[in-house]
Amino acid sequence: MPVDTLAPDPLISVEDARALHQAGRAQFVDATYFAASEPGNALDSYRESHLPGAAFFDIEAASRADTDLPHMLPDAAAFEAFARSAGLAADKTLIVYDRIRLRSAPRVWWTLEHYGHRSVKVLDGGLEAWVAAGHPVESGPPDLPPGDFRATDQARIATLDHVLKAAETGHAQILDARPSSRFSGADGDNWTQRKGHIRGSKSVPAGSLLTPEGSLRPTEDLTALLAPALDDRPIITTCGSGIAAAIIALAARVAGRTDVTVYDGSWAEWGRSDRTEHLTDADTPSGHQNPEAAKT
Repeated sequence: MPVDTLAPDPLISVEDARALHQAGRAQFVDATYFAASEPGNALDSYRESHLPGAAFFDIEAASRADTDLPHMLPDAAAFEAFARSAGLAADKTLIVYDRIRLRSAPRVWWTLEHYGHRSVKVLDGGLEAWVAAGHPVESGPPDLPPGDFRATDQARIATLDHVLKAAETGHAQILDARPSSRFSGADGDNWTQRKGHIRGSKSVPAGSLLTPEGSLRPTEDLTALLAPALDDRPIITTCGSGIAAAIIALAARVAGRTDVTVYDGSWAEWGRSDRTEHLTDADTPSGHQNPEAAKT
């Protein structure tokens, strides 16, 4: 997506979101996600409570079916079919929110922008902030008419070839959202037996970008936290499976950077590819070690 079409501030406050929704200019999107190993079910949580008129965005249902890599994005035609079945509108600001802490809403925000939607926001504080402000929620299963979302591929994905080139030539900087113990190789990874990190990448644990309550830190804090890890080169973000990487992408946008792509395959792909072993490092001081890493 050309940088001049990207929203400069991807966050929206509860009160601004409520006003936009009441004016008929916004649609809420519930981005709740639970990993297969976790208790809980995203659809059950949606049925229990969701913002008024919210669409339910099932990350797994929106993923490619022809790969064993986790929640990889499909082509534009397949995503458009999914988005329309979920009831997503083409002509409204899509306000994406998480249920507890900031987790998967950035992934859905990035996904919607990747497919060309020009007005996407992340609700600051998510469902918890909405309820704390005294605003109503609804219950029940998704019951929206088909939407008219239009998807075009805006090339905001970094592929394995892109990341290989960045690791080999340094033409782009790679930021890793996994906990620092997984980055260093001290701990194993959830997705592959290979340990460590992409050569030349820097550690920026996603948890270090969040407040203790789980919201994104203020802009000045994000700018300070990201500054040691950033230079003028384009940014590629990565993590275990492409979810937490979008948190860095969101934080970088808030801090003023628009030249960010997300490595969709992330460590789940990198860590099992024969093409990447020579560009994988472990147990080295390589990369910026964020002082907040121990909190993740």
